[in-house]
Amino acid sequence: MNVTATNFSHIAPLPDLLVDKIAAGEVIEGPASIIKECLENSVDAGATSIVIRTVSAGMESLEITDNGSGIYFADLPLSVQRHATSKIRNLEDLEGIRSLGFRGEALAAIAAVSELSIRSRQKEEARGGLLLVRGGELLRHEPVSFPEGTQLIIKDLFYSVPARRKFQKSEKSIHLQIYQEIIKLAIAHPGLRLEYIRDGREYLFLAEHRSLPDRLAALFGAA
Repeated sequence: MNVTATNFSHIAPLPDLLVDKIAAGEVIEGPASIIKECLENSVDAGATSIVIRTVSAGMESLEITDNGSGIYFADLPLSVQRHATSKIRNLEDLEGIRSLGFRGEALAAIAAVSELSIRSRQKEEARGGLLLVRGGELLRHEPVSFPEGTQLIIKDLFYSVPARRKFQKSEKSIHLQIYQEIIKLAIAHPGLRLEYIRDGREYLFLAEHRSLPDRLAALFGAA
């Protein structure tokens, strides 16, 4: 077999922005994987209520709002840096990890290939903060009024990676994937209030349930 050599003769490190885009492809395949990562972050933050909104199956916009512990204003820029996390500090923490997500990759990957705005407030802080990033470039970081918790708004997913956007599945398939991710989380956490609004219409609403059988009955009907 003939192997065609490239025109490059020297090894060189990739620019940070290109590395981020490659990493984004490894972490997020599409809207459903974003929702999975972000919902897990919300649960790790102690959220008891989460609202998910999508437009055009999340390709146009995707919003996740929770009432979790929030992000400190000073930490907002760090939240979109790779391998920056509040969940581990040393090897012992890594070996005993109990949170759902801990790599510090999700928000950095999302920010590299979309327009990402984060509004959040930590309970100890009087005001919240806004962070706006597009294609990995920090555009705004400023104080804003916001209740305790976090809101992520993701727009124009994969606008900077046209090939990945082109090969996304149909809206119907993506909707099914999103629904499946929400249902998996709902079953794993019966006490979590979940609302899914699709193209402006409520598609799923689950109140807090006291037990797994109650949650399953709400989802699939009583046996």
